[in-house]
Amino acid sequence: PRMGRYSFVGLKTDKTSQDCPPHLVVEVDGHLTTIGATRSGKTASQIIPNLVLSECSSVVVDPKGEIAWATAGYLRAAGFKVILLDPFDVVNSVYGKLASFNYEQISHFNPIADIDPGSPDFLERIECVVGSMVKNDDKETHWIESVRELAAGLIAYLVINNNETQNLERFKEIISGGIVDIISIAQSINADNITYGKDSIAWKKLNRYAHLDPNNENREETSIISTAIQQFRFLD
Repeated sequence: PRMGRYSFVGLKTDKTSQDCPPHLVVEVDGHLTTIGATRSGKTASQIIPNLVLSECSSVVVDPKGEIAWATAGYLRAAGFKVILLDPFDVVNSVYGKLASFNYEQISHFNPIADIDPGSPDFLERIECVVGSMVKNDDKETHWIESVRELAAGLIAYLVINNNETQNLERFKEIISGGIVDIISIAQSINADNITYGKDSIAWKKLNRYAHLDPNNENREETSIISTAIQQFRFLD
């Protein structure tokens, strides 16, 4: 049975009274907090039962992937649309192998897919994506700001260029390609005044790289790209 506003809190262990139902539930008008030591059964006895018995949609923070693996199939069968966001492949790398490689389907989120280059908030949307990826460092302010400029320029380039693969995997590929790839892209932007032009965000952010010679040392730009590779390592 679905539980509505009631919450499952545990199983009755006292078998002396046959009149009391084995499932213990409480009527909840607010939040439910469970406190217990590590491996004391909080997930198995509280989170999973309440999730599969709930009548409403849920957002579950599940860093170990255990809840997703235990409940996704059941919830789909019950008519729910289940979306698993698992950028580090925790669910399948751990639980898929335990279940004879019966892998779960992982959904993907592309944060630059719906950025519209013709929108008045084009730059704001790009900066929002960049800000969510670049970590602040008070000791390295210059390099961090330079990385943000580089990242914003590359995302603008990807979004404007319909011949490019417009996702963060391609973005990371360009960063990893180093100064040679970035100079090449910056020069292609400078050469295409119709698509970009001097007023475009891509041109403004990447113009400094367009005039570099990849055979020279380019110490500052190389340091910026090195910092960017460190910042975006999580995309590997």
